[in-house]
Parts: sequence; structure tokens; C-alpha cells
Amino acid sequence: MDKVQDAFNKLRPLVQYRDMPEAELWNIAKQKTREDEINVAEMFDVAEEKKRAKLLLRLYLQQNMFENVSEQNILKDIIYLEISQERLKKRLNILYSQKRKNDKGTEFYSTFDTEAINKTLTAMQNNVEKIIKFKENIGLIKAGETSGYDSFKHLIERHKKHGKENQGSRTLAMPAICPKCSHAWSNMILLRIRTDIWEAQKHPFFKDRILTNKHLMKLYIEKKLTADDVAAVLECSPDYVQNWLIDKWKTNPEYEEISKEVKQQV
Repeated sequence: MDKVQDAFNKLRPLVQYRDMPEAELWNIAKQKTREDEINVAEMFDVAEEKKRAKLLLRLYLQQNMFENVSEQNILKDIIYLEISQERLKKRLNILYSQKRKNDKGTEFYSTFDTEAINKTLTAMQNNVEKIIKFKENIGLIKAGETSGYDSFKHLIERHKKHGKENQGSRTLAMPAICPKCSHAWSNMILLRIRTDIWEAQKHPFFKDRILTNKHLMKLYIEKKLTADDVAAVLECSPDYVQNWLIDKWKTNPEYEEISKEVKQQV
């Protein structure tokens, strides 16, 4: 009570509190005293996180002053988990939007690091479950009550389910080590799923970083397929095929070799 009285005496002379009713100012002094006692800022090193933690504490104390020490400790755990959750969200955003550079300095998006994303999602889901449990323990939410965290949990579960059901293969576009010759290069490789690990092989649909398929080139050279047909097969625009891809094909030695074979057959 002495601490609250000290806080009250310090606040009263301040301009914004001079005309405030005594009961209202007393509540503010009590809350500030409780904030100092719980001291959530000590759990964090980053100034932004300290500020965010203090704000969360202030909001929770407006719902309940939490006189019990064990409840105060649980409240600190809740705030720590919520700040940790914000960190994990930032990490997840980085994983989804990370850019890399090849040896020519060209920026491109790498294939999502599935393992890292799933670990982050699992950590977030664990956090959510703990937050809900702790909030139920100190009466911030009622047991079984629907909250925003339930929707978040549902989204995480859906994402993880999608990841498990769509793991047939992954295309990797980043500087890597060739599985055949151990040479460092930045071409496309295909990661094919095995029961225990990913198996790396040279990607069958790329030459360097150009989308290429030998038989598809042959059908085009033989005029059995038009540029529009090639675009339909590759599920891309005809302009992409006509104005860029075919020009790139023509620089490929295999294209020249196939062209010679076709001419000899005529």
C-alpha cells in the first residue's frame, strides 16, 4: 500500500492528473505500481519488445489487477509467449519472401525451406496452445471459449496438412552442390521425396536455368507442335514461348543437333 501511496503522490502534481478524481487517480497509481512489480521488460533485450510487453501488461491489468503472485507469474509467461509469437511470425515472413542471388548477381526467390517453415509453424502452434491454457488458468478467457487463437490454430493446421499432402517433389533454384560432380553451381535441381530424406538429382526439365525438354524441342522443330502448343504444354503464355524461350532454345547445342537430324530425315 505504501508503494501505491508513493505512486499516487508522484502523479498528483502532474498537469494531466491535477483535476482527476482521487479514486480514479488511485486506480492509476495502483496499476503503475503493479506494472513495476511484474516488470515484464526485464524478460527482453530489444527496446521494441520491451515497449510491446509493457503495453500488453497495461492492457491485461485493465481487465484484472492480479493480486496473486502465481497469477502474476503466469501473466508474465503469457506476455513472453505472445512476444515470441510475434518473433516467429516475422521469421515465417522472411522464410516465405527470402531472395537469393545467383553467381551472376540476379535476384530470385528460392524454393521455400519446407523444413524450417514447418518447424516455425509447429513452434507457433505450441505457443498458441500454451497461451490459451495460461489465459484459462488466470481467467482471461473461459475454458472452451472461442478466441482469435482458435482461428489461428486452424490456419496452422491447414497449412501443415497441405504440406504433408503435397511433398511429391520440390524444385530448388539456388546456389548448390551438384549431386553428380560436387561442383558448386546455380542451376535448377529437382528434389524427389523418399521415405526418409530428399534425393537430389539434376532437374530433367531445365538446361542451366532455361526451361527445356529435348523431345518437346524435337516436336516443335518437326512442326508437329506450334509455339502455341508448346505454351499450352508448359502452361505459360504464347508470347513467352515465341519471343523468348525459342530464342534461348536455339542457343542450346541439342537444338542444333535435333535440327540437323530432322533435316536429314526430310
